Amino acid sequence: MKGKSPAPHHRAAESVSPTKALPDRLLDVTEAAATLGLKSPRTLYKWAYAGRIPSVRIGRLLRFRCSDIERLIASGERPAFAAPNIFPSTAAALRR
Repeated sequence: MKGKSPAPHHRAAESVSPTKALPDRLLDVTEAAATLGLKSPRTLYKWAYAGRIPSVRIGRLLRFRCSDIERLIASGERPAFAAPNIFPSTAAALRR
């Protein structure tokens, strides 16, 4: 095969740099709540909307970075609960 160059050698190891970290996994509300041992995913919605825990909004969906959840667990703290008047849960409270 005269005139043809040899096929290039592709190595999978070269495509991922050892210095670059993989992107952080995003957890949905149910996964994050289970990881934190919360009884209800609604608690995470409250914390996120109150700015008590970092979150990522993708369209209408709320996601949480795995590293943020792990950091919260490692610190041994839970974010303070949102004030009850911020998130009314009854129809009467909504009409006020």
